[in-house]
Amino acid sequence: MKPMDKRSNYKPAEDREKDLKLALYRIQRVRAHTGETKVTIAAVASKAGVSSALIHNHYPNIAEATLERSRCSRCNHSVIGNVHAPFYQRLYDDLKELLHCKDIGEGGRQRVERDLNRCRDVLVQLGMPSEAQTA
Repeated sequence: MKPMDKRSNYKPAEDREKDLKLALYRIQRVRAHTGETKVTIAAVASKAGVSSALIHNHYPNIAEATLERSRCSRCNHSVIGNVHAPFYQRLYDDLKELLHCKDIGEGGRQRVERDLNRCRDVLVQLGMPSEAQTA
């Protein structure tokens, strides 16, 4: 049997990024039809045939795109009311779990901590007890 050259599986970064964007688009398109809003890095990685660590470490814009759907940070006119509290509580709980992942790297950890603080602030402003949001 002929030994396989490891380099034959590598793609140029531009091609890999296109594959990841296409995977993200496909997942978002399906979720739009099902009503589900959560898109995870693991789902994008699986669809594109790569590891989650590759996305975290080399494609932060793809990782960011999976989180941006839930943020109102770039909108100065957003209105968040009590109806949004369960969404932010779930997001907060999911981010707490992500904080303990070993494969997200330092940049991923910092992003998760930032988002935890944002969710905590929103939940406190909505009147949720602060002890419910301990990281």
